[in-house]
Amino acid sequence: MKNFSKKAISGILSLVIAASAAVSLPISGSAKGIAHGDVNGDSFVNSSDALAVLSYSVGKREFTSEEFQRAEVTADGQVNSSDALDILRYSVGLIKKFRASGQVDENDAIAIYNKAIEKLQSSRPSYTFRQTTSTDVSDVKISSNSVFLTDEKLREMEETVKEENKADPRTYTRIIKQNSESSAQLMPGTIDASRLSEFASVECSIKESGKYSLTIRFKNETNPDKNSLIVKTLGLPSYEDAKKTLEEESSMDGVKINIDSFNFNYEDCVFFCDINPKTLEITHTYWTLKNPSVSKVTTIIGLTKITVEMTTNDETTTSYWDFGY
Repeated sequence: MKNFSKKAISGILSLVIAASAAVSLPISGSAKGIAHGDVNGDSFVNSSDALAVLSYSVGKREFTSEEFQRAEVTADGQVNSSDALDILRYSVGLIKKFRASGQVDENDAIAIYNKAIEKLQSSRPSYTFRQTTSTDVSDVKISSNSVFLTDEKLREMEETVKEENKADPRTYTRIIKQNSESSAQLMPGTIDASRLSEFASVECSIKESGKYSLTIRFKNETNPDKNSLIVKTLGLPSYEDAKKTLEEESSMDGVKINIDSFNFNYEDCVFFCDINPKTLEITHTYWTLKNPSVSKVTTIIGLTKITVEMTTNDETTTSYWDFGY
């Protein structure tokens, strides 16, 4: 049965290799100088290399020590049809890196991450959740049509608003119990693999322990909607959600509030995640971002109008660790 499986796989891959025979890409080097994938040493990775690996995997040829190292692209210590398939995928541009180079292709990394999140959502492990937030009001301008509110009084009000809305970093730590609703709700979500080109960068390295270390940098977003990558991945408020919150926080009984303008941004957002690719268990993850916003709100009390223009800079860092599956 084992030999039949090898022959079946060999036959399928041979057909694919034949169809890809004209495609060649430059080699994928490593820190050790091993030209991964370039089995025949011609400085290109193509179907000829994949065919050589396939022949070796079914016992039709032998490899020298160096050829074995070049062929062993999946970093599992063996040379088999999986290596041939990855070499073929690399040669036609389906992956950009070999795992043996110490890097994981972004598509493979996201696939592993999504599986790990799906496992977490179903198993609901315990973990420690910590979030640190800070707020700084960098600019406030207050104007009014009231003759009783002098310029001096308005400047005093501006300083008061700055002080009242400035907060030193605050840290909230919570132990999430196993099988609790919060276990899945507080964690980041899965990532739509079809939208990888919309990220600033996606990188994944392999640690000495074999764990994948995934780093995702998001592009800055202005007034993000519900389909924003940051909103969907990290579960953060969209522009409409944030505007609604501003309206609720500004409202008072008997007072009319107008949101004259509101701009809301997510900047410098970076997401990190360590995953065991064999067990699909997350061991540590955290994300950090800046959230500057500019608002202009007019309060109307009778015939008196007071307009407040405010620039606010928020920063948030959220960590998850000590998982218990």
